[in-house]
Amino acid sequence: MDNESRENGRDPVNGENRDNSAGKNDDYVFMNQVIKKKPVDKKAWALRIIVVLILAVCAGILAAFVFVKMVPVAENLVGADKTAEKVQIPSGKDDDSSTVIAASSSSSAEASSSSAPEETPAPSETVTATPTPIPSPTPLIIEKPEEKDYIRDYRNLYREMQNVAYESEKSLVQVIASTQEQDFFNQNYTSQAQACGVCVAETSENLYILTNHHQLAGAEELQVALFNNTVVGAQYQGSDEETDLAVVSVAKADIGEETLGSIQVAHLDSAGGVSRGEPILVLGNPFGYANSMAFGMVTSITNKISVIDAEYNVYLTDIEGSESGSGVMVNLDGEVIGILSAQPGEAIGSKTITAFAFSQIRGDVERLCNNEKQPYVGIRGQDVTPGTSQQSGVPEGILVTSVVDDSPAMLSGIKEYDVITAIGDEETKNLSKYQEIISNYAPGTAVQIKVMRKGAEDYEEMQFDLQIGER
Repeated sequence: MDNESRENGRDPVNGENRDNSAGKNDDYVFMNQVIKKKPVDKKAWALRIIVVLILAVCAGILAAFVFVKMVPVAENLVGADKTAEKVQIPSGKDDDSSTVIAASSSSSAEASSSSAPEETPAPSETVTATPTPIPSPTPLIIEKPEEKDYIRDYRNLYREMQNVAYESEKSLVQVIASTQEQDFFNQNYTSQAQACGVCVAETSENLYILTNHHQLAGAEELQVALFNNTVVGAQYQGSDEETDLAVVSVAKADIGEETLGSIQVAHLDSAGGVSRGEPILVLGNPFGYANSMAFGMVTSITNKISVIDAEYNVYLTDIEGSESGSGVMVNLDGEVIGILSAQPGEAIGSKTITAFAFSQIRGDVERLCNNEKQPYVGIRGQDVTPGTSQQSGVPEGILVTSVVDDSPAMLSGIKEYDVITAIGDEETKNLSKYQEIISNYAPGTAVQIKVMRKGAEDYEEMQFDLQIGER
């Protein structure tokens, strides 16, 4: 029966037809399986860690044993010394040096005695150690090299110049000009300008201080600070904007007798015999701050600056200063040969300290001290020398380079490029002579000026009546 069933395609157990079940895909069933990770063997890992620790301890013990055994062998091979003795520099005293050296000798003796076998001396004998005398070290003496003669002379020169400066500074003061102003928030504050001043004259009642005009312009209060920081009030005497000069006076009654006795009137140059290359000192505020000085020399004396109705020589130096500098130029005899001013430096394009020759401004300073008006014509000019006249064809005299507006010269008819040849009966060959002639006239005086004016073919002589003005 089983065989028949197989042959007929039936399942002997269930009795179903296998052909019918195999033809249906929906009758297949698949088994779902989940693969789990193998669990960690904690005991095996703990055993491994213990084994590693045991091996590490054994290796450390072996290394320490080898190190202990090999250190003496290495020291014998290398020949390492014992701890070196600390070196001390002796203080230079013989007793201290002997003490240090004796101590080291005794320690050496102790070391050698410790290495030798000990011997017990007989009770009746006394052993006394005789110290070996140690010579004292010879001190090292560094001899100072002998100073050369030219270096000694150089030092002495500067000492002498310093003495000249200290003596000349007794005539210097600081002039302080104060002005009340308002800031952006309408708050009042005091603005101050400071310049160096030099005492140029005195009377029984006053001292007269020469300083720079631009520092005093618009000042509401003037004060003078003396060498001992005593500050006293000052009075305005006069100023000249063209030369940047101003004079203030200080009452002697406002100065204590002791302080007054230490102030002296400066020694002022009158000859003008300054030469190029001459050593000089600049004192006061040449670098823009008070109580400074510098040494140098005059590099040029031929430069000139033309101002209204005058021309002045300017001394140039090799010292670089400040545009706001002020003070005096002094020669080695202590004479004031120049008044420092930035104005001539700006006019000739020099960046070094420049000064007006005092011998040429002496008359102007005297007028300012007496509050006298300056005679005024109102021209600027330059000299026409014989050589220049021969080359250019311009007559000798003073070539007018500019005429001041509304000046006596303009009102009289004098024009630019006229050549002034005479004032009154005196010829004017150069500006120095012209300045001398003008200074002798009082303001308001009527004079006649002769000029040569360029015409259609040649120069023609003309005369102009002029009344001297004042400024």
